[in-house]
Amino acid sequence: MLLAVRHIVSFLMLGALTGCATGDADPLRLDDGRPCEPGERRCVARATQTCGPDGLWGVPQGCRPGEGCAEGVCALACQGCTVGEQRCAPEGLQRCVAAEGGCGAWSPPEACEEGGRCIEGVCVTDCPAACEPGSRRCLGVDAYNICVGGACPEWAPAEQCPPGEVCSGGVCAEPGACSDQCQEGARGCLDAETEVRCQQADPAACLDWGEPTTCPERTRCRAGSGCVEACVDEGCVAGSWRCTDGGRQRCVVVEPGCHLWGAIEACVGGTTCEDGACVEGRCEDTCLEGQRRCAEGGVETCVRDADCTRWSDAVACPGGTECAGAGECGVCAPDATESRPCGNCGTQTRTCGGDGQWGEWTTCGSEGACQPGARDACGNCGTRTCTAECTWGACEGAGPCAPGQTGDCGQCGMRTCNGQCQWGGCNNGDGTTWRRCNQCGWQFCCPNGNWCDCDAHFPDACNGRQCVGAGTCQ
Repeated sequence: MLLAVRHIVSFLMLGALTGCATGDADPLRLDDGRPCEPGERRCVARATQTCGPDGLWGVPQGCRPGEGCAEGVCALACQGCTVGEQRCAPEGLQRCVAAEGGCGAWSPPEACEEGGRCIEGVCVTDCPAACEPGSRRCLGVDAYNICVGGACPEWAPAEQCPPGEVCSGGVCAEPGACSDQCQEGARGCLDAETEVRCQQADPAACLDWGEPTTCPERTRCRAGSGCVEACVDEGCVAGSWRCTDGGRQRCVVVEPGCHLWGAIEACVGGTTCEDGACVEGRCEDTCLEGQRRCAEGGVETCVRDADCTRWSDAVACPGGTECAGAGECGVCAPDATESRPCGNCGTQTRTCGGDGQWGEWTTCGSEGACQPGARDACGNCGTRTCTAECTWGACEGAGPCAPGQTGDCGQCGMRTCNGQCQWGGCNNGDGTTWRRCNQCGWQFCCPNGNWCDCDAHFPDACNGRQCVGAGTCQ
């Protein structure tokens, strides 16, 4: 590298002798005298500079348009999303896909299949199944209904208990012959608009699901949470637009009386968002004014054009000279070498021949696996980031499960992995699963994922005797 610096000085002298105009001295082209570690990188404005094997700073190399220098490496800034990530927009499911430079960008929303809806980044359907065929549940103190249907079962209309009997665990029985069927304070859903709560009908009764109630306007019922606010976007007027995250967003109607901000539409073609519209934006500087570089066998100079800087057309070097380093025309000393960064933290070199002319650049060698700053999906909802050394960092933020994955929990419960790769609640707030128990009884899977008490239910199993208490024949 020391030879390269000396050659640049020689080029300046040769330029004066041969008539090659060098212009004013550019401090960015020379070493500042500070010692450095071979291979160390640093930024000089929008250029990257590498420390050579001799411990001296090399010639700064300008970054490409749209790139910036960070930690000594030119990279495209990622401001979108993590590739592989999913989210719900009012119009449907959105996926984060790889865009230019390895950064993530949100795809247009995709509507879920008929009968489905997007929840926590995953399309889910209401069927199968709302309930287990043949299972029963109480609707208040003295009513119940039964799950009916085949491939897509649903709850039948309510039926009243005989006079003087109360409902417990979906079965009508004499008062006092009951067991708790849910946990105090628990909330569940019959459908998206109807909530039920675990309560006591009277001080002598057991805990059971109470009377269904319709969710208030602008709310929806979610398992385990009951009626919750469905429309949370303030200032959203149907049809209006706003600017956000480098793009624009429209307020859409997802259901009567419920307005939400829709998917973000990126502004493209050099436009930016102003007052909800994509308009022609101002230009951006692509180089430092006065900076020079070698290109197309000649020299390009950074010039100011209107409000921004840009690289000029290449000007060929005079006969017998060639461009080297940071844009200087001259000849080279035989066997002198010059290197420059390339690709993903790679290096390429060229050598001066016996005729005083530079040879061709070698292919880019010792490249890393990725572009610094690039992000990639890994594991379950995890991400990894490419380091300044062009190697992938560790997978971070990965969850214990994959979206949509199901697993057992408790004695009888199930849980589902949400769109953030985290396990949902045990039994997901649904206590309708049941099984036979003892001689003639049945028991429900409670909302905590454990079996509720066994209750009498199948008298035919007793061969003429009575089915009583905890499902025993007497």
